[in-house]
Amino acid sequence: MPSIEYLNDGATSFSGTWKLIDGTAGTGFQNDAELIIPGGGNSISAGLDQSASTTTGIRYLVLAESFSGNVGDGTSPLITEATDGSAAEWRSDNTEGRIEHNGTGTLYVKGDTNGISNLMQNGNGRTVLTDGTASYVRVLRGLFSCAGAATITNLSVLGGTTTIVAKSPTNSAGTNLYVFGGSVTVSRPFTNIYVYGGNLTINTYNAGGASTVYQYGGTVSLVAHGNNAITAYYHEAGTLDATRLRVASTITTYVRSFGSIFTGRPNGAQLTITNNYRKDPNIGPV
Repeated sequence: MPSIEYLNDGATSFSGTWKLIDGTAGTGFQNDAELIIPGGGNSISAGLDQSASTTTGIRYLVLAESFSGNVGDGTSPLITEATDGSAAEWRSDNTEGRIEHNGTGTLYVKGDTNGISNLMQNGNGRTVLTDGTASYVRVLRGLFSCAGAATITNLSVLGGTTTIVAKSPTNSAGTNLYVFGGSVTVSRPFTNIYVYGGNLTINTYNAGGASTVYQYGGTVSLVAHGNNAITAYYHEAGTLDATRLRVASTITTYVRSFGSIFTGRPNGAQLTITNNYRKDPNIGPV
């Protein structure tokens, strides 16, 4: 297994600019590489296409908290794959198949052939997934955005601001979205949406698939879920706000628990609730 390598101070390229802890020259991107950008403020604008450097993926790339530079831009992102070939997971001790952004700049990244197992936005900066697949994305602070060409399978948001634009071309669904805190706006459906806190805006004008929502807290603003219905909405607690609804949308089954708050829309686009149930507060969770 390759040794941990560090980007040289002041480097503006990812090619030929890595070193080992003893100062000897490193290799950089390769299969199972362990790479750290330890600090500095220079932006990386060259050596960004690393698609030919790996066949299975790097082990990890970590942008340290003291790194304030940018990596790539909207048209020339870092292109790499970070995967260990096993099931991806959001574990704090997971060292394989991850790209972790702790800095204050902006990271533009595209998942290559095997994608990115774990993409982590931890610092006060910004991460932009421009294309490719990220199996598990976790946002703790800062800003995270996902472009229309990119695919996110599972997304967990604990803080910061997250924006997920519509999936091109059919606006197909992600699998699981978890909102614990922060502010999240999604313009694509997710098969399962779990809201425990924070603020979630569902603005899916033309949903390419259905969603099921489980709300245990926080605020959900339903602006649009057109074309395909929200199959079921289990409203245990928190606020569901439909006052800004702009596209006719349907909730097939709405189950509301005692103490939850639903704010309907007095005019504008129509919200159709096919089956409406008020849950007995003496009965346990659905």
